[in-house]
Amino acid sequence: MHINSAIKRKPFPTSIIQQAENLSFSLEHYREEVMGITIDADGSRDLDDAIWLEPQGQNALISIHIADPTSFIPINSQLDQIILDRIETLYLKHGNDPMMPHILSENKISLLEGKLRPTITVEVLLDSDAQISQTSLKLTLFNNLKQYTYNQADNDLNDPSSPFFIFLRNCDAWSQKLNYKRSSTGAIGGTYQAGLYLNEEGLIETINYRSQQIIQEFMILANGAVANLAEEHKLPIIYRNQIASAIAPEQKTMGEALLSLGIPELMRKKLQSWLNPADYEPYVLGHFALALSSYTHFTSPIRRVADYINHRILKAVIIEQIESPYTLEELTNICKRINKYKLDSKIERDDFFAQNNEHKLQNLTAKNTNFNQFSDKEFSEIIKYSLQKEGIKNIQNEVLIRLKNHLLKPLDYYYLTFFDYQEKENTIGVIMEFLANNSNLVTQSLTIASQLKQSDLEFVEQEFFSEGGGYAVWTIFQNATSLKPGKDKNKTIAKHKACYAWLESYLKKELVDFNQREIEQETLEIESINSPEEVDNPIGILNEFLMKNKLKTPKYDFSAKNGEWECVVIVEDKEGKKIMQTYQANSKKVAKQKATLLVLNELGLIALE
Repeated sequence: MHINSAIKRKPFPTSIIQQAENLSFSLEHYREEVMGITIDADGSRDLDDAIWLEPQGQNALISIHIADPTSFIPINSQLDQIILDRIETLYLKHGNDPMMPHILSENKISLLEGKLRPTITVEVLLDSDAQISQTSLKLTLFNNLKQYTYNQADNDLNDPSSPFFIFLRNCDAWSQKLNYKRSSTGAIGGTYQAGLYLNEEGLIETINYRSQQIIQEFMILANGAVANLAEEHKLPIIYRNQIASAIAPEQKTMGEALLSLGIPELMRKKLQSWLNPADYEPYVLGHFALALSSYTHFTSPIRRVADYINHRILKAVIIEQIESPYTLEELTNICKRINKYKLDSKIERDDFFAQNNEHKLQNLTAKNTNFNQFSDKEFSEIIKYSLQKEGIKNIQNEVLIRLKNHLLKPLDYYYLTFFDYQEKENTIGVIMEFLANNSNLVTQSLTIASQLKQSDLEFVEQEFFSEGGGYAVWTIFQNATSLKPGKDKNKTIAKHKACYAWLESYLKKELVDFNQREIEQETLEIESINSPEEVDNPIGILNEFLMKNKLKTPKYDFSAKNGEWECVVIVEDKEGKKIMQTYQANSKKVAKQKATLLVLNELGLIALE
């Protein structure tokens, strides 16, 4: 993935290239010779991490060998200063723009097969439950026994004739143990949620290979173990910290919440609202997505300056037992520079990709394009762009074909019904006729709308006797409902019909206030409920009670407090006296329901202990 292809910078000066060519590794300290393998993406040349695993009964000793560029590059040299300025390697559409010259990053320092290279080895002893028993750092000389691509490693992982079959199988088994251990503590980073892989920052990423997950897990292990070691020594290094936003739920409930969303675009938006960007700082705050009390970056010193700096510090203090080469003030300033660079780069990349994507979509919709060649996801992007910029004319035929063949997704129906666009009136009738017979799609579309617009989707239901009995349901969204309910003997189908009634009224501009809706005449009366366990729809019961007594609809106010949502519910009784109840919970929905239960209790409709 070419994540940095928007950024441009000057090439290395000729003098720096010449200096790099003249640099050589000097054996200033004893280094034990070690072995292992590298597993990287196809075409990778800057190989800065390798792995080895030795089973020890029910335990395992995992060695993560990391390239040691500090053994080549003198501190405070001109090249060292340029590396600090460049911050990271940029991966372009064709090749890369390295943090340090190619002669170093892809040759002298890179862990190439069959070449001895200076490394710093992180040895981690794991017990049978994948808990860290011991961590040590040492200077080593690394011999790469096999330079794997992910695809090659996956093939050997399933090939008993491979000399590395047993080794890779052991790595796979222990990586799964490590992943299970982290997941059980609430980590969402480096795990699968709702079928999508979230990277260490909790952002959606594509993982295509089992061996890729092995490397991810071992690198998280090494970075966490090194951070713990530094923290034990009260050593200022460049830690990688991430805190949750005030509205984030508990880590253990995040997976369930993401699963309920299902759609990647909704998951991305929800994760963005929950997780603050990770930052580099010379002190420990912990890493929320990984559910780790301390974390750092140590495993990519060829490609990231934070890892490069951390190598110098840990090599000096932990291995050589001398003072850190950086003061706390210097570390603080380096962290600030990295964080600013990362933020500026993200803004620049986002703008670049947004402009490129818009240009691509503009060209597609301007031409007489054969849209049936595009996947559902790609066509969703085309629908969104067209409706926002150019109307539906150029894509109308394909929309109707996909509509007829049930190929449109709930997100598409959200775009087609909620967006205002040219010639909407020529298409919306056909869409609504289709949705009348597929009202479950409207419910899914409104659920998406509620997530994107941060507005609750609620249902009020009544049982009725007329016309053979059944359920009358009103959908309340954005503080409005349809005049008439959705009705059916099946409660779920009645809800789907209520969503269709809401959408139809929205398009016709006929939505009404809750108190203005038409009530089914022969309905069951609300009876006093003796216990809160009997209440499965407190909001609906409160609305029904207020409507029957011709009282104003309740007012709900939300605010974020101490990492939770606080909901304040206010109603007025017949004398105009205000009843107010408050409740805090991890989600708006739970806070609203619990606060409403308290109001029902005060009104005498339920009895809380």
